[in-house]
Amino acid sequence: GETADMTQAIKIGLVTRDIATREAVLRSLGLRAYDPAADADAPALFVGVYEGADLAAVARHRGPALVKFCGGDARDAAWSAGTLRELAAARPHLRLLAGTPLRADCERHRLPIHVWRNVYIGDAVIFAPSEPPGRRVYTYCPRARAEEYGIGTIRAVAAELPDVEFYVARWGWDDSNGVRWGDKDRSAELPFPNAVPLPAWLPQGQMPGILADCFCGIRTVPRDGFSVGATEVALMGRPVAHVTDMGVPWIEHAPTVEALIGFVRRAWAERGPEGEASRRERRAAARALAEDRSWLNLESSVGP
Repeated sequence: GETADMTQAIKIGLVTRDIATREAVLRSLGLRAYDPAADADAPALFVGVYEGADLAAVARHRGPALVKFCGGDARDAAWSAGTLRELAAARPHLRLLAGTPLRADCERHRLPIHVWRNVYIGDAVIFAPSEPPGRRVYTYCPRARAEEYGIGTIRAVAAELPDVEFYVARWGWDDSNGVRWGDKDRSAELPFPNAVPLPAWLPQGQMPGILADCFCGIRTVPRDGFSVGATEVALMGRPVAHVTDMGVPWIEHAPTVEALIGFVRRAWAERGPEGEASRRERRAAARALAEDRSWLNLESSVGP
C-alpha cells in the first residue's frame, strides 16, 4: 500500500451516515458505494468523520484515500484528531481535505489537512434558474439545533423585514413520521410571525421549487464548512449571504444582523429584469465550482 499509485481517479466512496442524502451524494459525484471487503486497496473518497464508524473505516482502508471534512466533524474533532494525525504520518497515500472556512477549526485541532479546497457534493444539474425570482428568503435552521444554526440572527433579520416571508428549512412537520413539530398550516410553534416552516425532511428533487419561490438566501451558522445549501441558492441565480466568509465572491460575507438586513434589501431591489445579468453571472460562477470534479483525481488534489 505504501507505493500506491496516487494518480488514479477515485471511483468509489463512503459517505457518513450523518449525511442523510448519502446515496444522492455518491450519485452526484459519479461514485459507487464503497465495499470494505472488495475495495480496501482501491482509491476511495471518505466524506465526513462524525463518529467512530467513520474513523474506523478510514483506518481499515489500505489503498489511496481522500478524507473530506464537512463542518461539524472539523469543529468537534478533538476526539478524532490524534488518530488522524497518526494515520496521516504513517500513510503517505492518505490525504485530508477541508474547505477554507474550516481552517481555524482544523488548525485548532492540529488536523493535518493536505488539501484546502471548496468543493460541492450535491447535484448541480437539477438547480436550473427560473425567472422572475420569488418573494421569499431561504434560511436553513433545523429546529432541534436552532441556536447552533443561528435562529436568533434569523429572527432579528425577519423582525426588521415584517412584510417579507422567510422559509425556515427543517423547522416544520415531518411527513414521514406524522406531525412532529408545528403543522403544515403554520398554526403552532413558529419561530417568528413571518416564518414559513419547511418539513424536517425534503427530497433534494423538491429543493429547486422551494428556491424558485425565493429572491435570496441567508445562512447563519457561524462555524460552517463550505455550504452546499448556499451554493444551491447561487446555482438558481439568487443572491446568497453567509455570516462566515466562504472564500468565493458569489457568496456574500455578511457577518452581522445589520449586514444581512442590508443584503436582503439590496437583493429585493435587484429582483427585477435589471438583475438578470448578475443572476446569470452568479449561476455561472457557482456552476463552475459545483461541476469541477478534478479534486477526485488524487494527483490533482494537491496544494491550497
